[in-house]
Amino acid sequence: MRGPNTPSAGQVIQPASTGANSVPDLSEQGQSLTSDIDIDKSAFYRGWAWLVLVETRLNPAPPGRVAKIQPLVKSCILVGSHADSCDLVLASGRISREHAEIEFDFAQGQFWLVDRNSTNGTYVRPPGGSEARIVARQMLVDGCQIRFADDAAFVFRCFAQKAAKP
Repeated sequence: MRGPNTPSAGQVIQPASTGANSVPDLSEQGQSLTSDIDIDKSAFYRGWAWLVLVETRLNPAPPGRVAKIQPLVKSCILVGSHADSCDLVLASGRISREHAEIEFDFAQGQFWLVDRNSTNGTYVRPPGGSEARIVARQMLVDGCQIRFADDAAFVFRCFAQKAAKP
């Protein structure tokens, strides 16, 4: 039985957006956003990320090709099939409920991919490199291809900007 927040098979639920031009001022929130991270209090990074769908076996195919995760106002974006707990939902029997997470390090301005012990794996291919299954925390760079199980492949696009606290 499907609940009110359960997507139909193959549906990609995009994270809520605060508007095309709405970028919150993280300088005021920097300390609360990174309370679990030891950072230099005078500077931190803002991060923006996009996942561009390039291949899918989800049926039906998702209507949108770009999942925007911008700006990152928390340090972790959870990807999986469970609509109640995941920020990016990929509805498939091969995608684990909490499949993987994309982390943003506010102190260093780096993105990381972590597989959450998914059954069918999370794979990454750096630009110009070969694909490998994630067995530990893997740093992501702009242009990496990420594949969740065999059901969906995305190109990861990102940007990080150093911001000074006033």
